[in-house]
Amino acid sequence: TITVPPALPACMSIGSSFALYRLKKRAIFCISPQRINVAGKVNVMCFDKTGTLTEEGLSTYGFRISKMVSDGEAKFRGFKDNIAKLNIFPIYNDPLLYEEKKNSTGTLFIEALASCHALTRIDGKIIGDPLDIEMFNSSGWVLDEPETDSNDPSEIISSFVMPTKEQKHYDWSNLRNSSGPYPYQLGIVRRFDFSSKLQRMSVIVQNLRDSKYRLYCKGAPEIIQELCLKNTIPSNFGDILARYTKRGCRVLAVATRQLNVNYQPCQK
Repeated sequence: TITVPPALPACMSIGSSFALYRLKKRAIFCISPQRINVAGKVNVMCFDKTGTLTEEGLSTYGFRISKMVSDGEAKFRGFKDNIAKLNIFPIYNDPLLYEEKKNSTGTLFIEALASCHALTRIDGKIIGDPLDIEMFNSSGWVLDEPETDSNDPSEIISSFVMPTKEQKHYDWSNLRNSSGPYPYQLGIVRRFDFSSKLQRMSVIVQNLRDSKYRLYCKGAPEIIQELCLKNTIPSNFGDILARYTKRGCRVLAVATRQLNVNYQPCQK
C-alpha cells in the first residue's frame, strides 16, 4: 500500500505552474510558488498600507503596579493609561513628601522607566531602540549627558535622568546651600545591555540625593518572574499577563533591588 501516490508531487507542480501562468496573465507575479496551494483556500484577502489599519512605531497602552496587600502577598493595582495618574509628580519638589514616598512602587516604577534603557543623545535628539524611547518618553523625564570635565558625580557617571531640566543646575558638592527646585537626579552608573538569550536588560543607578545604588531590570515577564522573590510576585500575575498577551500587546515586566555597594563593585 502506498500512502502518497507517486504521481501526486508531479500533479501538484503542474497545478502550481498553471496557476502561475494564469496569475501572470492578470499582471500578478508570485515570488513564492509554494504559497499558491495555501492561497487556494483563501476566501477573503485584506490589503493594508501603513497609516490605515496599522502604523509605524510603538505606543504605550498602559501599566499596572504591584502592591503588598498583606504580609507575604502582592497584587497588581488597577490599570493606568497615563503616568500622571500615579500622582507622583508632587514629590519632585517636596523634600518631605519625597522621603515618605521614595521607596513606593509608584516612585520606583517611574525611576525604572526613566533609567532602564540604552539611550543616548546625539545633536540634541534621543537615539536608541524605539521601545526604549517610548518607555522613556512616557516617564516625562529628561536625559542629560554632561561633559567629561563636569563636577564630581559626572566623573564616574556617563548620563543622568531627572524629572525636569531645572534639576541639573546644582553644585552637588555644596548641596545644602543650593537654591532652586528640590534636587532629584539618577546617575546611570552601569548598563547591562539587552540580551536576546537572557531576554532582559539591567542598569545600576545612583540616586545623587542620598548616594545610594539601585538596580533596575526589565524584560520578558516570565523571565523577570523567575528572578524575583516569590512573596513579591503579584498573585494575579498570570491572569493579568494572559489578558494582555491575548490582546496582542507587547508586555514587559520591571523589577528593582536596592544595592548595598559603592562604585567599585558596580564596575566589576
